[in-house]
Amino acid sequence: MLRLDVAVVGFVVFTLLAPLGAGYLAAWVLDSRDSVAIVALLAGGMGAPAIAAALGSAIGLGLTLRFTAGSLLDSFVGAWPENRSLVTDPRWSLMNPNSRFARKGGDEIQDEGPVGLGDAVGWVGAAAAALLVAGMALAAWPPVDPGQIGRVGAGSASAVDWLAAAFPVVARIIIASVLGILAGAAWSTFGGPVARMEALESDVEEGLDKLSVVDAPGPDAPMRKS
Repeated sequence: MLRLDVAVVGFVVFTLLAPLGAGYLAAWVLDSRDSVAIVALLAGGMGAPAIAAALGSAIGLGLTLRFTAGSLLDSFVGAWPENRSLVTDPRWSLMNPNSRFARKGGDEIQDEGPVGLGDAVGWVGAAAAALLVAGMALAAWPPVDPGQIGRVGAGSASAVDWLAAAFPVVARIIIASVLGILAGAAWSTFGGPVARMEALESDVEEGLDKLSVVDAPGPDAPMRKS
């Protein structure tokens, strides 16, 4: 059993932390001076550390969508109880700090189900998300305020500056994740394993329809001599 709030929070955490951590590590390996790595990750662009950060973020996002966050997404969507509406608001469970440790069981879902949305994302969706996040990072879109990113690089940024400077990179990851999931699901439905499975089922059903009816004797029919 997997708690609904754990599935939602886990999916968001893995989807955000993997590209952020991988992007920062890649930029830091290339240039570990002062705040160069964090500025490259947040601001993006075509500098060498920024390119390393973009590639690292792309690899991190692609792998987590394919293997880690995708599995949590399977548990969240694929095994949703049939007697519960998909529009159920999970915020009450998320806002209650004692919900995970309450004596009374909370919303639970099975860890297996008929729909594998994480698997449906596949390598196509993971690659699409990776290309999107890398492209947006190299294009430095959405842009970061020069004054705020300058204060981050100088080490004099306030909490507001950090939040404002981090917003563009978080937006890139969210946009790339959503579009990558949609692209992978579309590929899986119309040209991937789901489409092939439906075609196979159709061929099997057509073959069964063409089989002739067996002429079996009735229960009162005399036995045939061999």
